[in-house]
Amino acid sequence: MTETKFRAEKLRLLKVFLIDSHIKNREERPILKLGKEDTIHTENNVTVGVNTKKKELRVLYDLKIRPKIAGEFDKAIFAKFVFHFYFSLENFDDLVEQTEKEVIIDGHLNVNLSAIAYSTLRGLIFTRFQDTYLEGTYLPIIDPVKLIRLPLMNKPAKRKKLVKKKA
Repeated sequence: MTETKFRAEKLRLLKVFLIDSHIKNREERPILKLGKEDTIHTENNVTVGVNTKKKELRVLYDLKIRPKIAGEFDKAIFAKFVFHFYFSLENFDDLVEQTEKEVIIDGHLNVNLSAIAYSTLRGLIFTRFQDTYLEGTYLPIIDPVKLIRLPLMNKPAKRKKLVKKKA
């Protein structure tokens, strides 16, 4: 097994932007109270981008939340959030490789970026749910490896370079 050069202490969260936020509930149900058999279903879309000039990483996190109550999805209740997380990395050149066609990100770095973004997102969402219909609702704990679909932890993940379009 190849040893990674990734070290969590070299990663720094620079900023977090809430790009989109929407919460909807049934009018006759002012606060969502989940029973023992009720669950929260999440749809997670994660994209990792790289700015090789600034040596920054960006995680774009698109999250949709729907409760499953008494075994059925309640289509009138949902929440949607889009967050952008920006990171710097001390040893960027050791973990991010740029070729002519793509940027390759170390698999351990990719998993950790996704995990840190989701963990941070859980706290941000919990606070966003305060004084709303979804107050007291927690997002489930998930396996961050499943977010990025890596075959093996020690293999690098290939991601296309994000290119800003000039206006």
